[in-house]
Amino acid sequence: SVVLGLVITFWVSSIGKAAERVRKTVKTKTSSWKASYSQTLNARAWHYFRPAWQPEAHLGHPLPIAKIQNIIQDPQDRVEKKFRVPPSLRGRVAFWIDVFSRFDSNYRIVHDRDFPELVYGVIDFTSINSTLPPAVARWRRREIERRVMLELKARIGEATEMTKPRRPRLSPEEKKDLLRILSKHNFENRYEVLRRLRRMRSQTGHKDHFLAAMRRANDLIPPIETLFKERGLPMILARLPFVESSFNRWAVSKTGAVGIWQFMPSTAKRYDPTGTAAELSDPIRQSRSAARMLTILYERLGRWDYAITAYNQGVLRIQRIAHQNQTNNISDMIALPPKRGTLGFAGKNFYAELLAVNLIEKYKEKVFKGHEFGPSIQLVKRKKTRYSVSSPVYGPPVPKKVRLQRHSITRRHSVKRFRRGR
Repeated sequence: SVVLGLVITFWVSSIGKAAERVRKTVKTKTSSWKASYSQTLNARAWHYFRPAWQPEAHLGHPLPIAKIQNIIQDPQDRVEKKFRVPPSLRGRVAFWIDVFSRFDSNYRIVHDRDFPELVYGVIDFTSINSTLPPAVARWRRREIERRVMLELKARIGEATEMTKPRRPRLSPEEKKDLLRILSKHNFENRYEVLRRLRRMRSQTGHKDHFLAAMRRANDLIPPIETLFKERGLPMILARLPFVESSFNRWAVSKTGAVGIWQFMPSTAKRYDPTGTAAELSDPIRQSRSAARMLTILYERLGRWDYAITAYNQGVLRIQRIAHQNQTNNISDMIALPPKRGTLGFAGKNFYAELLAVNLIEKYKEKVFKGHEFGPSIQLVKRKKTRYSVSSPVYGPPVPKKVRLQRHSITRRHSVKRFRRGR
């Protein structure tokens, strides 16, 4: 019986060890197959990517880089002196000029979060958007973008010799060109490379939206400039709606901000207590409120770069950051390392976006050659009825049913959403 027990014990342990070996073998082969399959999918997604280290003509730029830098320097003095681009912001402004004038919404620009001028390349979704239904295209874009990011990080790791793959992804020429770009932005040590890889993000192009905004702004900017001139405000502030809403009167944000100046209902009521819900989204009426708000921000902060950033981030936040870090201008505030209590991506780039759209608007005949920016809307005065407002409304007369739908858009933020079946 003792011998039989030993035999059974040995037999059971042998079966267990054999099963463990089989399990490890299957797991190794499965993980190897998954890694190989994932790498194959990443390689397929890479075909949609246009690397920045390839020739510039591959990206289809309408203007050479030298001409963009020339526009940033404002050679014809079309920009107010106090709002010329400082040397510390030229890289950011050049990046946003690309976003608003170079790439439309079919492209996503892959860049560094802290230094937007470090562009790794663009993802071209033109074929996907033109051939697939919107819902399928949306899912496909997300999946391709995720895999392109993984492949790009792997190639940067290979170029900086952080990883040594069995099969190299980069040819010697591509590795040399990639290192040439990375060397300009302090990719010197392992810590810096890892930090930059974590700070990678993508930005959708806005060229098509900006062209539509230019047509809408033709009839809106002159009366807004008249209002601002009466209050002694700089004319560049009349271009803020390019950044906020693309001059779309019916724009509604996720948080409930409405109109071309993207006022929250509480903010609109504070600066225009007598306005109704429909009147508060009127472009001219909102512009009067925006003029009051910007005047107050400038009086409290004493600098226009702070006041413009505070329009987006809030005056108390700008005051706190400036006091805690002893900053003297927006360039110092942007240069602060990313940490709690400093500006995020939107706050660091809001002022640079305004400088970029102002330059594009001033030099539009050079940036958008061959485009015409005729009037797209007509200013009309409607009678005060049950379904319209007494203030000037922009656009041709529309049926009563459509007017009712338009005015209801200002209350989207208060609509409750329920799950299906409830």
